[in-house]
Parts: sequence; C-alpha cells; structure tokens
Amino acid sequence: YEKASQLNPFYREASFNRALVAYTSSDVGRSKSILAQHLGKFPEDDEAYDLLGAIYESESNYKQAIDASQAAIRISPKEWKYRYNLGEVFLKVRDYPNAIMELQTAYDLVQNRFEILKNSSHSYIHHEYLMIKCRMMRMDMI
Repeated sequence: YEKASQLNPFYREASFNRALVAYTSSDVGRSKSILAQHLGKFPEDDEAYDLLGAIYESESNYKQAIDASQAAIRISPKEWKYRYNLGEVFLKVRDYPNAIMELQTAYDLVQNRFEILKNSSHSYIHHEYLMIKCRMMRMDMI
C-alpha cells in the first residue's frame, strides 16, 4: 500500500489500507497519523471515520470515538455497521438511551438488508448475511 500511495497519492483505497494495516499491526499512532492525512485528502470517507472511531474506542477515548462515528454516520446514515459501532461506544459510557437508539437503528437497517441477502447464492453476500445474523443475535442479547 505504501508503493501504491506513492505512485498515486489520490488513490483512496491505498491510503485507507495503509492506515488499516498500521492499526491491525498495533501501530495506533501511525494509523492515526495516516488517517489525519487521508481525511485531509478524502474528507467524505466514511470508512476512515469508522476506523478512527475504532482506534479511539480502543484507547478508551470515548468522546473522540463518538465524534468520529457520528462523522461516518453523517456521510452514510444508512450504514448499519456505523450505527452499531456507535451504539457499542454509548454502552461503554453507559449512555443507555443513545445506545438503544443507535442499536435499534442498526437492527432496523440490518433487517432490511437481511431479507435481501439471505436468499443470495453469491458466497461473499452469503458471508455478509452470516455476519449480519451474528450481529443481530448479539444485539438481541442486550
């Protein structure tokens, strides 16, 4: 991803994936630095804000995690994963009314997508269906 970013600094996926690789390699500082540069070039990248929210959450910086998650939701309000992640952060800070609201919204969005995906024969879509089903089961436990 480093090479791809050097060859084309406006290639969104290469820039984002550099940050993701740094994060999964436990280099949180580098990941945040890459994301800051990335969001300067791609301010409407909802995935980048979601990753930033995950980073802040892993550091127990819940206010920043909430802000980053809300930025992702402003860009893509119908993305259930962002609502779910925000709900999880609200649970950690014991803001139960907002947690319930976000998790219910995620659940509603998932239900719509769930119906479309469950009858698909494409393996990647079936994988997403199973992931959604697992998350729905987890939300039901709350």
